[in-house]
Amino acid sequence: MPKKIDWDGVRVAYEDSSDDIESISTAFDVHVRTISKKASAESWVKLDVSVVTESALVSGDNPIICGVGIRKMAEIKESLGDDYDPVDEALILMYSENYQSWIEVCIDLKKEGFRIEGSRGNLVINPLFRIKESIESRLSKLSSKLGLSIAERKHLGRESGKSRQTNSLFDLEEEISRLSLDI
Repeated sequence: MPKKIDWDGVRVAYEDSSDDIESISTAFDVHVRTISKKASAESWVKLDVSVVTESALVSGDNPIICGVGIRKMAEIKESLGDDYDPVDEALILMYSENYQSWIEVCIDLKKEGFRIEGSRGNLVINPLFRIKESIESRLSKLSSKLGLSIAERKHLGRESGKSRQTNSLFDLEEEISRLSLDI
């Protein structure tokens, strides 16, 4: 009696995960060539996250994400390492987009100040402050979902960023101070 192959599971693993065909072959106990033939015959498409990131998100007149957000996406993917899965792309994009927005709001808030003149001439809290708090709350929730918080990294046994040589906003701040730039 021939063995029953879970072709739906094989297809999902092929199209929606970062696993290579050899790993899928091992997981489902199906020969690599058999999977390749079936994928070709049924026009299965392997998700290529780099194409989506580079073309749809960052090009055109009004890109969803740019500079800092793109760098943050790469940092998150690197930080997740073996725990990275393309299924996490939406969360990574949301985190990166919110991170980019947070920086923009912080810059605007620094220019305008925490208190601004209200419609009646009195001082009120700048609405950007509440927006900043809202973004920070979303970033905190998203970082926990992605396993990026300190507690989550310890729980998952992942190394912290201390041993890696990456640039951060704090490095940028030091560089700006050193060059006496005003932004």
